[in-house]
Amino acid sequence: MTNVQLKFALIPLVLFATLSLSFGPNWVSAHPGTDRDTLKFEPTEAHVQDVISHMLAAMGAENLKSVHDRSSVGTFTTMIQGKPAVGSVLLIEEAPNKRSDQLMLLDKTILHVIDGKHAWVSDTTGALKPLKGATLKDDLAQGIFNPELHLLDSGVQVLLIGTTNVDTIGKVYVLKVQFKGSYPELWYVAASNFSIIQRGHPVHGVILWTRYSDFRKVDGVTYPFRVVASGPENFTIQYDTIRHNIHPAESTFKAD
Repeated sequence: MTNVQLKFALIPLVLFATLSLSFGPNWVSAHPGTDRDTLKFEPTEAHVQDVISHMLAAMGAENLKSVHDRSSVGTFTTMIQGKPAVGSVLLIEEAPNKRSDQLMLLDKTILHVIDGKHAWVSDTTGALKPLKGATLKDDLAQGIFNPELHLLDSGVQVLLIGTTNVDTIGKVYVLKVQFKGSYPELWYVAASNFSIIQRGHPVHGVILWTRYSDFRKVDGVTYPFRVVASGPENFTIQYDTIRHNIHPAESTFKAD
């Protein structure tokens, strides 16, 4: 499998890629995912700028602007060869696009690192291997810190493609978001409170979905503490703590 990484709100994509490399095809389930062509949306008269504005207000964007780095610690749960596996995850991010993902699962420590210009991911031996070509380009583009604050930046395409209904949530607005150099994503924004409750990213012709819940405030910023992925693989991340402005060492984002 090729590597596909993504930013904070799409953490499962990073872990999907590293797990695929570290545990091989036995890790991948028979879950068929969702074909992009089967998705149907209802037209809406809402304006994309209004949806973005309400969404940013709901997440506490003004407070988010003062966040320069972030650490997130939690528990990772998945199935490997038909058996439940539980591990721990540590994510450290720093503006503008540095990050370090560490997953400890079974007897393996899986790493994914971006230093702002280069990126590495663990292989089956545990060694960090550099990403190259289109994979590196997408990884760097998707590694943007606090991407929600950059939706109106030059080169970012955001379209409001309609509405749909999501179980337990109700009506949602569906945004098609494409950052420069990356693949398009689908962002589902709840009409009731403008929280981002789901995102979809293409992986091998199907969509890897991430569903967000257990929303809590940290220093005035609203985060989902529970992230559930489904598609090419199913797994869950439950965060215990999220901290701001911890000032990580520069070595955190280096491969050596």
